[in-house]
Amino acid sequence: MPRNKKGTQPLIYIILILSCMLLTSSKFFDEKDVPIYCEYCSDISSVFIERAREKWGLLCEAIGGGYIDQVNHIILSFYKEDICTIEQARAIIVECNEEFVELINSHEPIRPYLSHYPYTKTGAKLSFSFVRPSETSKKAVDHAFICREVIDYAYYDFEEKKLMDMHEETYREAKKIVENQKNNDLFQLPKIVEIEKTQT
Repeated sequence: MPRNKKGTQPLIYIILILSCMLLTSSKFFDEKDVPIYCEYCSDISSVFIERAREKWGLLCEAIGGGYIDQVNHIILSFYKEDICTIEQARAIIVECNEEFVELINSHEPIRPYLSHYPYTKTGAKLSFSFVRPSETSKKAVDHAFICREVIDYAYYDFEEKKLMDMHEETYREAKKIVENQKNNDLFQLPKIVEIEKTQT
């Protein structure tokens, strides 16, 4: 059984997201003191969240970022009620990330406040959860995220009751694979076969 190296990653993301949201909330700042770039980040995120819902069926469950002195990170967390293979999850992650970064870079008012420009995938932090209806095979991805130029895929072990490593690849590798599969409809792949229940 794979060693759970990154099982705490979703919890870390949740804590980070909540902390960033609190730091930019009116509870800590007067509304007039909230930096304008926070509003820009909110506008960009709102547009992308709606686009992600329409194009990929993704629903946003958390939003945040690192906005203390400048826009260091914009963080969005999504979930999708579907069973996804690694191939399907990879396509969603790469296409989402490329489009999100492009949206950030095309927003001229935010540019002076970005920690770097053009903004890259290191600043746009996206994570994805895939909600499967039952205990399926380990081919099904339950969680995926980009961290330090690497995409990590994990599945939920129902016996251990925690996320377990499934696959890891560099973002560059993933992008190349997706580009080579542009003519294929990844969502027409055969459905994942349910685990057969052992007779007792």
